[in-house]
Formats: sequence, C-alpha cells, structure tokens
Amino acid sequence: MRHVDSLKAMRLMGISSMLRDISLIAEDVGSVEQEIVSGRYPLAPAALRPLDVVDVSGNAARIGDVVVFEPVSLGTYRSMETLWGGRAPLAPGERYLGVICERRSSKLVTAALPERFRFGSAPLSLVAEAGGIGFATGVAQADAPHNGGSGIGTVRIIGGLFDPESGRMINMLDAPLLPCADESHDAPSILVVGTGTDVGKTTLATALLSALSGAMPCAALKASGTGWWEDSELHIRGGATRALNFTAVGLPTTYGIEAEVYRDRLRHLNRRVRAAEPLPPSLIPPALRRNECPRPEAVIVEHGGDLIEAGVPTYLSDPALMTGVEAIVICSESAVSLFGAIERLLGCLRLSGASPRLFASAPLINVDGFVRRVLAEPMGHLLSGIVDVAKPAYQCEEDWRLNYSVHHRHILSVPELIMELPLGCEKISSADSNLVCKEAQGIPLA
Repeated sequence: MRHVDSLKAMRLMGISSMLRDISLIAEDVGSVEQEIVSGRYPLAPAALRPLDVVDVSGNAARIGDVVVFEPVSLGTYRSMETLWGGRAPLAPGERYLGVICERRSSKLVTAALPERFRFGSAPLSLVAEAGGIGFATGVAQADAPHNGGSGIGTVRIIGGLFDPESGRMINMLDAPLLPCADESHDAPSILVVGTGTDVGKTTLATALLSALSGAMPCAALKASGTGWWEDSELHIRGGATRALNFTAVGLPTTYGIEAEVYRDRLRHLNRRVRAAEPLPPSLIPPALRRNECPRPEAVIVEHGGDLIEAGVPTYLSDPALMTGVEAIVICSESAVSLFGAIERLLGCLRLSGASPRLFASAPLINVDGFVRRVLAEPMGHLLSGIVDVAKPAYQCEEDWRLNYSVHHRHILSVPELIMELPLGCEKISSADSNLVCKEAQGIPLA
C-alpha cells in the first residue's frame, strides 16, 4: 500500500459521529473529544494516534472502514454530524474522517456497495449526514437536481487509516467491545417499529419516554438504521437516563451487516443498557456525566428504517433479544402498510417464540379514516389497540377534548397505552393517568 501521509499531518475539519470509539484514532481521547465538542478545527495533531494514511485504490471496501475524504461537490448535506451531535461545515478541498456504510432510506438516500466493490472503481458520496460514505444508488425525488434539489454530493477518498503497530486497516467492526456483565433482561421493553422513514417512530418513542420517566428510570435504544446521534439526543430530552444506539457497539449502520454480527452486538447493547453498573463515561455525553444514571426499570427500543432489513427481522426473531418485550407499536403511513407490517411481524415472532401485544400508532393524518380502515379488516383485530400520540388528555371542562375522547374511546393516548401494559398503573402519577385508571376499573368519568 502506498503511503499518502500520516494522520498527524492531516488538517482534519471534522470526524463522523458514526465513529463512536474515538480511541481508534486518538492518543489523548479526552483532548480530542473536547476539540470535537467545542468545534475547534483543525484537530490538534499531537492528540492523534500515529496512524498512516494509505492509498486504498483497488482495495476491497468494507462497511466500517475509516477513511479520510474531501468533498468534491456539495449535495443535500452541507454539514456533517460529529461526536455528540455537533456539526462540522463541509467545504470542498477540506479533509474529514468518514466511515464506509450502506443505507436504504425509502425517502432519502439509498446506498449499497456492489459485490466485490473496490475503492476507485466508481465515485463515492456522502450518503448519511453523520459522515457515512457509500455508493449511492438512489435519491428521493424531492432532493433530485431536476426537481430543484441539491442531489447527492460526491467525495474523493484521500486514503484509509492503517495502524503500523497491528499491521491492519482501521475498521469500526474490528474494535473490541467494552466488557459488560452478562445479566438477564429483567427490565420490560416496548419496541417501536415502522414501515418506512418519517412515519413517527422517534416521535412516539420520545412520547413514551416522556410519559414513563416521571415515574421510573427509563432507557432508550436505537437498535437499527443508519448511525447518528440526533435520535438518541431526542430520547434523552424525552427523559431517558440512559440512551444508546448501535454505534456504541461498533456498527456505523445495520444495513449490509451479517445477521450473526448484528445479533451478537445487539445482545451486548441490550445487556449494557440494562446493567446494574453505570454506563462507562465514553458512552455518556460530556454534559451529562455528572448526572445519576440509574438502572432502568423500562426500556424503549426504537428500530430505524422498516421491517424488511437493517437487522430488524434478526432482532424480532431472536429469543434473547425479545425477552421481556411486552409490546410492539407499529408506525405506518396507512392501513395497507400496517397490514403488511403485521404479517411480517407475526412471521418473526413465531421464530422467537415471543408473544408481545401489538399496537398501531395512528399516522399524523386523518385518525378517524385510518381507524375505520383498520377495524374494517380481520387483521386489524389482531391489534390490542391504536395509539394516537397527539390524542388530547381527558379534560372534562373542555368540551372538544371530551368529545374527542368519547368518539375515539378505542384510540389510546400514550399514557393509556402504558396503562395497558404490566408496567404498573400505580407507577404513573399524572392526573391524566389517574382518570384512565378509574375508567379501567369501570368508574364513570364525571
């Protein structure tokens, strides 16, 4: 391999947030983390490891390869998410650290490495806002250049990172995982899944955390999709005292990952988030490291993407990962897509032996129209309920709210969904949930 330069000699203006374990590239981890969080670029060379940047032209590209790239043309993404949700502006000619990944977003970018793909055989692009570099195969029509969008920007690969001490290229998947006690999954889970991008998965997961966290410590897991920190940041804002995503176990993406690798790493992540011992500081945002991080009594697991790939079928089919799952809530665009999701879910659940209750989350459109279509079909009656994340609380002095509740008694608010599960009605102390408990006991509402 031809030596291009040393990492210490590179003028780095940003590091992909997919690269959660910055000890892979940093000799002084704390110093580099501080520089990234505060946006001090270029990064100080002294704090970086003595790694070589080598020409990878002709080498096979692997998911997880850490590469130095420079933007050639800017597309939809004009900045790159960095560690803990920071932003680094992208500029042609500047150099950044990215990670090779795949992506299958139905409404954004699709990127898949062709079989036996080699660096230099075709242009690569920034296909994920968190610094994911891949071979783009499609882009949403709204972002296509002929529709006035910016399209997909292309990048030039300067080289890959090579560790002369180990004699190996730097790849996220090769890094050892932090040790974690092998404990049973004794905290119950609610899984949030979806039929595509932007169907309300993160909105619902955050609402569940907000409703639960006032009564018990809760954790959140982003278990599949394309890596970035923003969803975990929203989970924290919702009330999660522990928030992890799959990048914490060395996965830049869960697309294109072998089922065995995904399953083993997600089992590790599940143990980690539920462990009695606190999270290691490297898995907690700096601003929260002084906060108490209690063991969770409930875990909200959000799956990105859809039910077709990205490891989601592997997760749903695995008995260990499905232990303690009390409910699965399906977010969808329509009744038709919901029915397809139920069919796929049932196939996976037969393999895992799990029997969680199934709920649907009403799309953020005409709720009544969605409910009527769902309940008109036999498959709709496999659901234990329909959740409306925007359903107003019971407030009898406000007629319009009472009218909504009376005419949509089969639709659950988020607190009402929680009441349906064995998480304990007594755990929830809000006025809304007290009224829900009375109704559940047959006590008429005034």
